[in-house]
Amino acid sequence: MIPRPVARFLRPGAAALALVAAAMVVPALPSAALAQPAGEEVQRLTTPLPTRADNPPTFINVLMMVIIVGGAVGAALIPSKRGHQD
Repeated sequence: MIPRPVARFLRPGAAALALVAAAMVVPALPSAALAQPAGEEVQRLTTPLPTRADNPPTFINVLMMVIIVGGAVGAALIPSKRGHQD
């Protein structure tokens, strides 16, 4: 006996619907490949070169890191106000 969820997909109507869906998808697959130029020389893109060296503000970055890490550690060290009756 075929399980009910599997039998639902084996009905003639479901099989016809799957066949129609596949017939609609298959012609769309090669369209992306056909849209690309074949045999022509394709111009390759290059990345832009920076005009100046990157000089990040290291002091501000370290200061922000210390503030964030210090806040997280400080929040973790705050004792909870639980009494002895909890």
